[in-house]
Amino acid sequence: MNREAISHRLCLQLRLAAWLLMLVSTAVLWVNSANAQAMNAQISGRITDPTGAIIPNASIEIQNTGTGLDRTVTTSSTGEYVVPSLPVGTYKLTAVAPGFKNYARSGIILEAGQNARLDATLQIGTANETIQVTESTVQVDTSSAAIRTEIDSTQIKELPLNTRNTLQLITLVPGVGNATLPAVVINQRNGPTFNVNGSRVNGSQVSLDGAILVTGLYNRPANLTNPDSIGEFSLLTNSYGAEFGHASGGAFVAVSKAGTNRFHGSAWEFLRNDALNARNWFAPAPAAKPLLKQNQFGVAGGGPILKDKAFFFATYEGLRIHQVTLENLATITPAQRSGDFSAVSTQLHDPYKATCDANGNGPGTGTTPCNYTVANGYAGKNQIPKSEWDTMSVAFMNTYIPAPTLQPSGLWAYTDQIPTPTSGNQYTIRGDYRVTKNDQAYVRFFHMVTSAVTGPPYSAIISSKFYDNFSNSNWGTTVRDTHTFTPNLIGDFGFSDTNLSTTGTPEGTIITGAQMGAQYNTGGYNVSPLVTVSGVTSFGSGSPWFENTALKQVDAKLSWVKGRHLWQFGAMALREAEHIEWTHTNSAGNPTFSGVQTGNNWADYLIGKPISFGQYTPYYGNEHSVESGFYAQDTYKVSSRLTLTLGLRWDLFFPWVEFNHNSPTVTFDPSFHSTRFPTAPPGLAFPGDPGIPPGTIFMDKGDFAPRLGFAYDVFGDGKTSVRGGYGIFYNAPGAITMANEIEAPPFETQLVFTPNTFTDPYGGTGYTNPFPYPYLNPGKNPLWPFPAQFYSPDPNIKNAFTQQYNFNVQREFPKDFMVQVGYVGSHGDRLWNGNQANAAPYSAGGTAANAQSRRPFLPQYYAGITRIANIGFSNYNSLQITARKRFSTGYTMQFAYTFAKSLDSGSIADADGGTAQNPASPIVGEYSRSDFNQKHLLRVNGVWNLPQFENLGLAKYAVGGWMLSGIVSYSSGTPFSVTTGSAAPWLGAGRDIGALRLNATGTNPCASCGSRDSWARTGYFNTAAYGSPLLAPYTYGTFGNSGRNSLVGPSSFNTDMSAAKNFPFLKREGARIQLRADIFNLFNRVPFSNPTTSLASSVFGKITSAGAARQVQLALRLEF
Repeated sequence: MNREAISHRLCLQLRLAAWLLMLVSTAVLWVNSANAQAMNAQISGRITDPTGAIIPNASIEIQNTGTGLDRTVTTSSTGEYVVPSLPVGTYKLTAVAPGFKNYARSGIILEAGQNARLDATLQIGTANETIQVTESTVQVDTSSAAIRTEIDSTQIKELPLNTRNTLQLITLVPGVGNATLPAVVINQRNGPTFNVNGSRVNGSQVSLDGAILVTGLYNRPANLTNPDSIGEFSLLTNSYGAEFGHASGGAFVAVSKAGTNRFHGSAWEFLRNDALNARNWFAPAPAAKPLLKQNQFGVAGGGPILKDKAFFFATYEGLRIHQVTLENLATITPAQRSGDFSAVSTQLHDPYKATCDANGNGPGTGTTPCNYTVANGYAGKNQIPKSEWDTMSVAFMNTYIPAPTLQPSGLWAYTDQIPTPTSGNQYTIRGDYRVTKNDQAYVRFFHMVTSAVTGPPYSAIISSKFYDNFSNSNWGTTVRDTHTFTPNLIGDFGFSDTNLSTTGTPEGTIITGAQMGAQYNTGGYNVSPLVTVSGVTSFGSGSPWFENTALKQVDAKLSWVKGRHLWQFGAMALREAEHIEWTHTNSAGNPTFSGVQTGNNWADYLIGKPISFGQYTPYYGNEHSVESGFYAQDTYKVSSRLTLTLGLRWDLFFPWVEFNHNSPTVTFDPSFHSTRFPTAPPGLAFPGDPGIPPGTIFMDKGDFAPRLGFAYDVFGDGKTSVRGGYGIFYNAPGAITMANEIEAPPFETQLVFTPNTFTDPYGGTGYTNPFPYPYLNPGKNPLWPFPAQFYSPDPNIKNAFTQQYNFNVQREFPKDFMVQVGYVGSHGDRLWNGNQANAAPYSAGGTAANAQSRRPFLPQYYAGITRIANIGFSNYNSLQITARKRFSTGYTMQFAYTFAKSLDSGSIADADGGTAQNPASPIVGEYSRSDFNQKHLLRVNGVWNLPQFENLGLAKYAVGGWMLSGIVSYSSGTPFSVTTGSAAPWLGAGRDIGALRLNATGTNPCASCGSRDSWARTGYFNTAAYGSPLLAPYTYGTFGNSGRNSLVGPSSFNTDMSAAKNFPFLKREGARIQLRADIFNLFNRVPFSNPTTSLASSVFGKITSAGAARQVQLALRLEF
């Protein structure tokens, strides 16, 4: 070997070593994990001669016709070739071999994550001759087992997406249902949510150019940028490769649009006006039609800076919405405001006068609360004397609880249309640069700012008198580089910095508890109390809010083609930080009125007798977490027909840690005594105590995730494939567990107890009001208010994971048509479950008032203790059918159908809440249909360019250039439980306790019987089918026997349609002016919500809300 060759080889080895060193050091420095994303595509195939014999050592050149990027490889001894890590775009393939004519294939469109197969047969001849081919790539996947759906640029641009939300494309995929996709996100806690193949809402992720867009607190997705900034969108929902971690459900990969050697761009204006819309079902005439004036406008453009060298692409989009929010809420009636509850059929009783016999009669004859009757000395049946009205209740009601009016249905309800204006601006810019022949790099930046008027946090009501102004600001920068070491060794490297910030500012009327006459210290905070009425909602003023999620991510991946093997090695890293400052209204007191005291929730409210009362310090949290992931995967071409995928991933999720280690936890060991805080009660521990880790949870180091799959090319032509796959996917926990731990003394005290009254909650209870509490710097001997509420995750908790599996058959038919039929399933294990571990078990005479004394663990110190354990599990099984007609001959179409059943022991993600009515049995009796289970899901979408009529002369401008597109969807309803509206009273106050379910009486509930019109007026189901376990003839102290999620809500059918007329513009290909009309909910079918499920509500069983009626959007769009 000559000196030059040796020098070149040494240089190559040193450079490879340097890249590998950077990969390893990156992972070590960040010590965290994220996922490298399948943003790129790959091409593979086999080269043969006319007899079918393989041609080894043929030269294969792949060139991006938009940017000039090219790669050259040679075929192996078996005639196979693989070109990995190709940016999405349009390509040309050229094959050259001695003794054969050159082969050239153009118009090859590669989509994100696609494994395109391009076989070629070379004809005998000379190199001076070239055979030109323009066929499309085969759509059948013969090299992987992943369930993947492609959304191409035509669908992204032309489908009627409501409010141009890119994430609506997710709903076109089989297995994806029950999606909540807000037009704009003004609070990162209320971002998009969706369930994929049985996973919880925190089980999937969205990424842009490899950067994970996720909120730190709940590990849920953030919104994507506008559709004109997105080049490709790929959706992986089952058994995808080892390069993916962080989430256990779906992976949705978006790639930003890049510039090319040709200048191109667009400008648009989308307009909505209520004059064109139908009425909402719950805003009938003669009420004013709900106001809606919406403008969405923007511009996008890109092109070359230096031909074949440097490119740019940028977008701007603005959003202005003038609209109203419909309020329809059953509140306390005018008669009830004056103490007259005679319209309530149930006999109410007076907790202030517990001197009657067992039947509530005969004052002075017993110890039972007396009935409100004339015989017992009251003005009439269920007439509450003014002397019993609570001072705080009256003052709060006059400000924050709106008065209802009599509705045509005969019910009393507060109805109004509240202005909730919304505005937003977003910018994106991307620059691509070919640094060297072997390095292709780009930088992408986005900034999204949205703001809106909204109701107070955790309240279902908004008023023009009190509200919040929320603003959400997201920005992100991504830098990526693809380096070609050799034609068979490609490296992909990336860094991202993403920041999500939410700010809330209270507006309107704020009357503090002190101003209302509170006989307790409300902390001096400028917020009202937060009042919760079971079966109705929570009421209160706005409150100041700040929350920030900061993400820093790196990833590195090597793709190495070696004979029949495509090896991939990678390391990924993600650092998350969560910062929260929030003075919530519950800092001024949070009473809950359930109806337990009198028999009616509003009667409890009027006399000021809550079932529970909570008061918290303002929240200040500063947590961080780090993750790291490493993987190796071999895609092994066993034969020309059989491909195996063998991968292994190792995820390391470092537990979330509070920066100052202010996170107490309960050990449930009365002999344990803290050394960090010696005056702490027995059983309470802190980071810094012996045996207590920094995040109170020990790191789970055993998260190994195998990924296995096969793909068999049945006939060897690439048009029929039998595939199957299996994989384990771990789910990254959010910061919410650590955030909740902080909410306990001596840092951020959270008291929840059964109070005396609303006005004087602490009187006679044994509790001492500790507020305002010195919580930020407690010192060595802090103040200990007892009994207090605590949050205690299992220190040995393991990370949740999902096993995914599938078996399917793909077949491509003529005319670019492909069908896939298969079984898709998953099994969730070690799912995190929140459970009240210190609830008071029932004993004779057990009530809310004596619950504290019956708590099992040191009741003199501890009230409710929320335990987080990995005891949950789930199962999902489905038949999934997809069909796709790739865009050609003027149209594209996609069909997706899912027949599925999802079962679990609890569907609440992050263990931040619970549905188990019996804390002593959080699994048994709870395993049932998932909250998001939908039996049938059907999605059909398509784009059709109608005939152009080029031979009609001038008439072609009138009858030609039309285009239709649309989305048709059907979804089965989601299940629900029927409850009393609050937890069993004898359990005592505490978090993560489900509402007490009702008893089934034996009468058929007949859910969804009757006409759709009757669902809102007489009820969606027969309420006589259920009774309260708290009332005769049932035995007090027993739990309801109706199952979790025993009924199913209304199904929905929706059609969104678009009609567009395109006019030529300028003398260049693709330039046009488009006039467009989008019609959402074309047939104006009412998308009813689930009915009211709380027996405490006056509208129990009735449907009181629905989604949007038909809306029309007009648009003008310019493309060049």
